[in-house]
Amino acid sequence: MNMSKILISVWLFLIITICNLLALSQSEKSTFKLEEVQSNIENPIAVIPVTKFENDESLVRYIVRTDDQLLFVDEKFNTIQTRQIQPVEESGITK
Repeated sequence: MNMSKILISVWLFLIITICNLLALSQSEKSTFKLEEVQSNIENPIAVIPVTKFENDESLVRYIVRTDDQLLFVDEKFNTIQTRQIQPVEESGITK
């Protein structure tokens, strides 16, 4: 009886570890360094990847927050559309 509990615990540990590793590898695929964006966009504060659905024909792949704008950009960070927003100092967001 005691051996079966140990075996179940080991299997649960392995399954949880594998799930965590898969989740970590998926999150690494969608992250990148802000320094890569800096060559095209001045002072990026945050970059949010946009999920693409099957029938989505939009070219927007990322939303980039700068001091006073939201930039909707393609996969090469070419700006498609911009929205003016409150500057960072006034909005209370810290860099």
